Amino acid sequence: MKNIKIQISDDSVALSVISELDREIPESTRISPEFQILYPQITDCIDDFTARAKKLANAGTTIHIQKEFTLPDASIFIALDYPMRNGLLEKFAGIFRRG
Repeated sequence: MKNIKIQISDDSVALSVISELDREIPESTRISPEFQILYPQITDCIDDFTARAKKLANAGTTIHIQKEFTLPDASIFIALDYPMRNGLLEKFAGIFRRG
């Protein structure tokens, strides 16, 4: 089974993300009946996450959500993590929150 991970950020463009996803999906998955049902939901999720990321960037809000779609030959993970987590910056933020 192939794991496909798509990360959405405030500079993501939905059509580009969908194109990237299309290149990652194996042909055996594309021909499955489940794919035909789930693909519109997957693209709707990408559209929704990219719109949310842009709104959050303008509002200065944070969000961390992930959605998983499981198909016979692949699992697709779509994540909206805004702002993007950076290990070093998160450590500093944790120090200041505790202090």
